[in-house]
Amino acid sequence: MLRPARGPATIAILGGDPVTGKALESLLASAEHAARYFSDYPEGDAEPLEGARVALILPASSGRRQEALKALIKNTPSTMNLPVIELTTTPIDDG
Repeated sequence: MLRPARGPATIAILGGDPVTGKALESLLASAEHAARYFSDYPEGDAEPLEGARVALILPASSGRRQEALKALIKNTPSTMNLPVIELTTTPIDDG
């Protein structure tokens, strides 16, 4: 099992489906990572990211919401260097 080099990472899990967010939060906590799920973060507010070492953005029904969050992280001095992992979904072609 991989362990963080300098103690547990603080991972901010943002947006997406609450079931997925809470499941990831539990999974990361069981691996001894400090993780917190934010189902609904105020647009334009970087406060949920304070103290985070990684931002994990979950797929959302609105791509605009994800883009706004990425822009917020990039344009806020305290978070502009925060690593971001963005999970995406790919539509299934039934054709």
